[in-house]
Amino acid sequence: MAENIIVPRRREDFFDSDGNPTLRFIRFLESLTDITNTTTTEIITAAFATGFSSQIQSLQRQLDGLPEFTIDTSGFTTDLTFITTDKVIA
Repeated sequence: MAENIIVPRRREDFFDSDGNPTLRFIRFLESLTDITNTTTTEIITAAFATGFSSQIQSLQRQLDGLPEFTIDTSGFTTDLTFITTDKVIA
């Protein structure tokens, strides 16, 4: 897909005599930024979709050999007398 970018002319200054960017240079930067942001979003989305699909396939292969899930209804307890913490001064 071709994008229209307003490129400053080769001999045209990017800044005027007061040090401010010219209108053509500002439009160039804005169009370049817009195209970059759009392209980056598309790349991130495509990479996520591709990576997610391969992760799902990998998990499916791993789960195929496992037994059915069971639920332990007996519960569990935690003995808080053995939990210790250390104070670290940074």
